[in-house]
Amino acid sequence: MIFGLRARARASQNRATVFLVQLFLTVVMGLVRFVGPPLWQGYQRGLQDAAGKREG
Repeated sequence: MIFGLRARARASQNRATVFLVQLFLTVVMGLVRFVGPPLWQGYQRGLQDAAGKREG
């Protein structure tokens, strides 16, 4: 009986770990999707401004 309970607990822990990893990856992908492009555009604009100031 104890071994059965331990096996169920281990399986439950594994499912919870998989769920938390998927949740974390979903949040990271959302941040990359919605925050990444404005940051990248600002970075590109900064490079262009710096190149323009160097040239004169």
